Amino acid sequence: MDYDTFDERLQDADVSFDAGYIGQVLVDMMREDPGVTFAVAEKRLREINSTTYLVAIPLRFCAPQLDVAHPVTGQRANHFLWICLHGEREAIQTYRQCGIANAAANLEALGTCGVLVPGKQLSG
Repeated sequence: MDYDTFDERLQDADVSFDAGYIGQVLVDMMREDPGVTFAVAEKRLREINSTTYLVAIPLRFCAPQLDVAHPVTGQRANHFLWICLHGEREAIQTYRQCGIANAAANLEALGTCGVLVPGKQLSG
């Protein structure tokens, strides 16, 4: 996917202010281009001064009836995507609540982050 297309799709999703739509656009782009990750999207969101923040929540915060899978590979992931729509303050509060050390640690976890799926669908 070329940069302009990625950028346009990301910005279009961002202005929707709809976490579900933003997440679906990101997953669709990841499935189309293996170079797109949640970490790449988060970096770009910071560059354009978006109020949307992508946060990689540790698996231990996942509800027991759910599981976490990478949206492309389907493999179990150790973090799931959480989308903060209300700016840096909300993101920092989420980091604190979930034991995320800082933005750099979050960005690293976003590189292999998954999405929530119904439980008992993954094999390992």
